[in-house]
Amino acid sequence: NDAAPRAWVGLGSNDEREAALGGALAALESEFGPLAVSSVYASPCANGGEREYWNLAAGFNTVFDAVAVRSRLKTIEASLGRQRGVAAEGRVRIDLDLLATAAHAGVVVFHCPLEAPHVLLPLAELLPECRSPGHTVTLAERARRLHRRAAPDAKERNLTQLLCDLSTGVEAEVERHFAFEETRLFGYLAK
Repeated sequence: NDAAPRAWVGLGSNDEREAALGGALAALESEFGPLAVSSVYASPCANGGEREYWNLAAGFNTVFDAVAVRSRLKTIEASLGRQRGVAAEGRVRIDLDLLATAAHAGVVVFHCPLEAPHVLLPLAELLPECRSPGHTVTLAERARRLHRRAAPDAKERNLTQLLCDLSTGVEAEVERHFAFEETRLFGYLAK
């Protein structure tokens, strides 16, 4: 139902990424129902750490307001091992952030800045025609411009170029190059 209230969440992990993101997607689906899921993006650790983040976005229908969604996200984080305020050597098991909501009228309200590529790129896949405050172009166009500006060796890169179509044998390629184990995450990427 396109008129149903919706929420979009950013997911990120730099510690046991496959398991953490797969677990988070499963928990979100259990809590909120069917998900629309973006591609997975890699990005450098913001505080200069060595552990690369994987980020994606998920959207879902919800009867909850933004405060209640945030509360449920923090509960999911805790259930997956997120420990806030504990020194973990730059490791973040799972980070779930409310990015945007839309009420019955369909007006999208953004709950965080969209300037960082690890936020903008996944969300642009799920809300391509949406415009954020202060911008006259769509999220999809902003993402295209970001890709055009990026140098060939930019650290932001779309991992789905490697993970995109598991049904055509990319799974074996992924295992060979990255020693990934198959998790529920791959099921979401193949949808």
